[in-house]
Amino acid sequence: MSAISDISSMTWILLDAKMMYQAIRGYQAKLREIVKANDFLTRQYNREQIISPNRAVIEQFRRDVRYNMARKKVTDKASTPISKPELNKTTKNFRKSGGKIFSGPEVDERLKNIGEEASIIGNDIMMISSKAGRAAIREELIRIKQARYYGAPSSDEDVFLREIEAGKILLKNATKWKLIHKEIEDTKLLIKKYTNDLNKLKG
Repeated sequence: MSAISDISSMTWILLDAKMMYQAIRGYQAKLREIVKANDFLTRQYNREQIISPNRAVIEQFRRDVRYNMARKKVTDKASTPISKPELNKTTKNFRKSGGKIFSGPEVDERLKNIGEEASIIGNDIMMISSKAGRAAIREELIRIKQARYYGAPSSDEDVFLREIEAGKILLKNATKWKLIHKEIEDTKLLIKKYTNDLNKLKG
């Protein structure tokens, strides 16, 4: 009788597991339908997929790139981080054109180690610190456009000229893009730095 009872119990456990699995699949199907029926949920879901960790990209980001372009940290004072909804809106066209955004602990660590708030790889990947503000995001989008228009930087002079151009575009649109005072002042300092670097390079 004990053996029969054990078999009966196992049968009920298996049936319960099967019913639970079917119920979960049913809920997942309903969730997919809800996401498809609501455009704003679809956009947010897609963004989460884009920003999910990708070790291959992180490894590429770790390589020593000679002509590096990124939003430098001017002081240790933190910027005001951009909100996720604003990040989604600001980068919408970039993502629609095939661009990808990566963030997370590994990206934060890498950017912190090299003293940057954000950076790009090629013309379709942005690496963003969790503490990056509006200026950092806008500046990387400018760099993406530069890379798509001019190609990859070919010299230090090329990098300095692009950095100065990006800074001037930021200042020109400071009010429109709602940059905070610190971001504006940091941008001015960076323009001055790259202008000095350019003058030293030219001798």
